Parts: sequence; structure tokens; C-alpha cells
Amino acid sequence: SEALQGHAGASTQRFAAALHQSALARLDLFDYDGALAAWEQVLAADPDFPYLDEWLVRASASARRQASAVQEAQRRRAAEQQARLDALLETARAGGGEGEEAYQEARALGAPSTSRSKAASSVASSVASMEPCHYR
Repeated sequence: SEALQGHAGASTQRFAAALHQSALARLDLFDYDGALAAWEQVLAADPDFPYLDEWLVRASASARRQASAVQEAQRRRAAEQQARLDALLETARAGGGEGEEAYQEARALGAPSTSRSKAASSVASSVASMEPCHYR
């Protein structure tokens, strides 16, 4: 019975070591969530695995940093796209030869279709407020 327990213990340690190697490989691939999941499996298989707490903390912190960096990049991209969209809509509102082209580009960037009617009504109200020209 003692020999059987020793064999089972050795098998569990080998399994935990294989999971640890998998976690390290995932860490090298910047798959922090995958590494964290693998180390959690190591924890379930062998809670006394050497330095496991440190690896869990490292993977968890890296996953949080990565998620934060992704969110920041998405926020910046959205702000840049919104600034470009605002500039295009302003050009469309101003009219002229570039107005239709700017409107089409703004639509391609995801401007709602009401933007054209807003641009047209803006131009129309600007025209309506102008002083009439009298030609001789």
C-alpha cells in the first residue's frame, strides 16, 4: 500500500511538472490567462509545488497588465477614429466639392446615416441665415 502511494505521488508530481512546463510555454507566448489556468491546475494537482505562489502572482499580474494595455489601445483607437469622423463630418457640413467625399468616408467609418441629413440641415440653415445677394 505504501509503495502504491509512493507511485501515485510520483505520478502526481510528474503531472504537476508537465502542467508547469505547459504554463511556462504559455507565458512565453504571452498567453497569460492560459498560463494562469495551467498553474491553477498545478495547484489542484500538487499544492506544494515549488514556487507555485510566485508563478500564480506573476501570471495574474501579467494578465491584468495585458488587459489594461488592450483597453488603453482600444480607447485610443476609438478616440482617433472619433476625431477623424468629427473632422469628416465638419467637412461634409461645410459643403463644397469635398463635402460628398467626406460624407462617404464618414459613412465608411461608421457615422450614422442621419449625419448626412444633419450636415444638410446645417448647410441649409447656414444658407438661410445669409443675406440675400442683389445682382444688377
